[in-house]
Amino acid sequence: MYAAIISKMEYWLLLRVYNNIIEQPFYGRMEQTMSKNIRKERKYDLYKAILDLKDLDECVKFFDDLCAVTEVRVMEQRYEVAAMLLDHKVYSEIMEASNASSATISRVNRMLNYGTGVLPELIRRTKGIEDSAATEEEASEE
Repeated sequence: MYAAIISKMEYWLLLRVYNNIIEQPFYGRMEQTMSKNIRKERKYDLYKAILDLKDLDECVKFFDDLCAVTEVRVMEQRYEVAAMLLDHKVYSEIMEASNASSATISRVNRMLNYGTGVLPELIRRTKGIEDSAATEEEASEE
């Protein structure tokens, strides 16, 4: 008889815990997870606005308005790291010059090797860094 009372109490507690603590937060988490996993369409208005900027000063002010200071600094640092990697600098030189971590340098290097190719092309064009593969091809043609 005593064992039957305890088992009923345990059963009642388990049901209460399941209904109040486990079930409700679980469904709440599922809704959040599902909404985060829905693919959103890429919005092109931002990119069009960037293309419409008049000059460097307006561009700097635009990003200062749009992004937090840390976000802008991170993008500037990654661009600097990418330029140094394209200029064949080694990790230790890049870490010293840019204050970037080895993880950041590795991430940028991976993007340069496996990304779309637009950033390296832009850096070469703006900084005057020659593509070693392209120069080798031109030398072999001559």
